[in-house]
Amino acid sequence: MMRLAISLKRLRQASLCSFSALCLLAFTMAMAGDRERRPSQDQWKEYEAEAPKTILELQPFRQTNSIAIRAEEGREGTATLINLNPSINAWYLLKLAWKGGTSKTAYHLENANPQSRRLLLDERAIP
Repeated sequence: MMRLAISLKRLRQASLCSFSALCLLAFTMAMAGDRERRPSQDQWKEYEAEAPKTILELQPFRQTNSIAIRAEEGREGTATLINLNPSINAWYLLKLAWKGGTSKTAYHLENANPQSRRLLLDERAIP
């Protein structure tokens, strides 16, 4: 298992085109092999609704987890990592939302080795 911790300062310096190699916080690369799981009732209802859908709503098996984050200057927020299709394990969405009404940011991440790596947010790596 390998850990990669990236500070918020370094994140601000990273270019968007190379951001797929970074995950902002810390993430754990673990061996893939997740068991299949059923979508939540809410996710399934979104998927089955007779209405225009967002990319997220078109992925009923997506997995989401969130952690609290804090920037160097002290502002607090939430990081949310969404694995759009855990069976494929290649496309992720990382959302950053800061308290106090500041802007929300989203990053599209691609897992270059989906057969053997899985991206996870890790609260233990946040100072």
